[in-house]
Order: sequence, then structure tokens, then C-alpha cells
Amino acid sequence: MTLVEPVCQVPVTVDLKLLRRAMDNLLYNGVRHTPSNGQITVSTEVEEESVYIHVKDTGPGLGDVQAHELFEKYGQIHLRSQGKHRGVGMGLYFCRLAAEAMGGTIIAADHPEGGAVFSLRLMKAGVK
Repeated sequence: MTLVEPVCQVPVTVDLKLLRRAMDNLLYNGVRHTPSNGQITVSTEVEEESVYIHVKDTGPGLGDVQAHELFEKYGQIHLRSQGKHRGVGMGLYFCRLAAEAMGGTIIAADHPEGGAVFSLRLMKAGVK
């Protein structure tokens, strides 16, 4: 594990309990879908009105799963019956609800270098 000192500090409007639980879910999913020799990277990106927290893994990526399905309640249960997934979709559904409750959003995509990246967008403090 490599820790990097923050370059700058940007205040965001969040509920710490919701953010902690959402990050736990995203990191847990990254661990579940990354091979033992893989890597999970957490990074941030600051834009004019928002801050992104990216969780990237080196697993198989989203595959044939539609990104919007991942954040629906029980959105992955049909994949479970096909033997393609172990979960039912409640963790990422919670992440979507948490992001929305904090005025943000969450998205998922395949990363160009392989694996998947989940991005939690939060608003900077004072931005409506």
C-alpha cells in the first residue's frame, strides 16, 4: 500500500457516515473483483464546483453489465442467476442513494487501461 500526502485541501459538503459507508462499499467491491496480484487505486479530482473520488481496480471491468444497472435496487440479481455475480446490487444502490443525499452523483465505467472505475462526485462546500 502506498500513501500519498494531499496536495491541497478542498472543503466538500458531505455526511461523514454516508461517505464512509459509500467508500467502504466501493473499496469492498474493488477488493472482490480484483485478482490477488491486482491493484486498487483511490484518487481525487477537483473541478470548478465539485470534487470526484475515483476508485479504480484492475479486475475484469464491467463486462456486459450496463453501468446504470449497477446502481439500481437489485440491479445485479439477474447476473447472479447466470453465475456471473455474487451480489444482488444493494451496495452500489446504497452508494447512489448516499451520493444523491449529499447532492452528488456516482458513475461507473470501464477504465481504458483495464478494470473498472467508480467515481463519486461531491459538491464543494458553498456550491448549490
